[in-house]
Amino acid sequence: MKILVLTIFLLLVNIPTGAWAAEGLCLPKNPPEGAEAWPICAVYMHGNFGSRDKPESRWEMPFREKFEQIALEKKCRIALPLGTRCRTWHWNGMELKEVKARARKVCDGAKFIEKPALIGFSNGANVLRKIARADCGRLAGFPQVTLIGPSWEHKNRSMRKCTNVQVHSAHEVPSMSYLRKAVDFDGGEDDDEGPGRGRGGAFASINHASALTFHLSSR
Repeated sequence: MKILVLTIFLLLVNIPTGAWAAEGLCLPKNPPEGAEAWPICAVYMHGNFGSRDKPESRWEMPFREKFEQIALEKKCRIALPLGTRCRTWHWNGMELKEVKARARKVCDGAKFIEKPALIGFSNGANVLRKIARADCGRLAGFPQVTLIGPSWEHKNRSMRKCTNVQVHSAHEVPSMSYLRKAVDFDGGEDDDEGPGRGRGGAFASINHASALTFHLSSR
C-alpha cells in the first residue's frame, strides 16, 4: 500500500504545468510573424526551484507572464535559460559567458543587442551581486543589471560602486513599469557582424523597497 501511495505521489508531482524546455524558455513563447528576426534584449536569471517542470509555484510563473508581455511590446526576445541542478536549479558558480551561451541556445541562436539587460531574481540576484562585489568590470557588458530580492540586505551596500546596477531588495515580482525599465530596449537594429544595438541607460540608485523574505542564498 505504501509503495502504491508513493508511486501516485511521484506521478502527481511530476505532471508538467507550464513546463520549461530542456534548456529554458525564450519569450515571447508564441511569437508573431516576423519575430524570428527579433534580437535578445534581456536575460533573466531565475531563483531557486526544485523541478524544471514546476518552477512557477510562487514567483517564476508571474515573472514569465510579465516578461512575455514586455517582449511583445518591445519586439525583442527575453531569454530565460536554466541554471544548473544540484537538488534545486540554481546559478551558483556559473560564469557569465556560460549564462549568455545558454541564453542564445534557448533562443535558437538569436543575436543579442549590443549590450543586453541582465535581470536576476533571488538566487540569480545573489550570484550577480557576488560577481559585482568582486569586480564591477565583469558586468560592464550589461548597461543595466537588476537584482531583485537578493538575500542579506547589508551586502547590497557595496553595490553602490557599480553604477550600472540597481537593487530591488523586496523578494517579490515587481510591477510591470519596474520590469519595463529594467529591460529598457528601444528597438535598435541588429548587425551582421555583431549583436544588435539597444539603448540601455545606467542605474545608480539602490532601492531598499521593503524587508526581505528569507530565501536560499548563494554565498
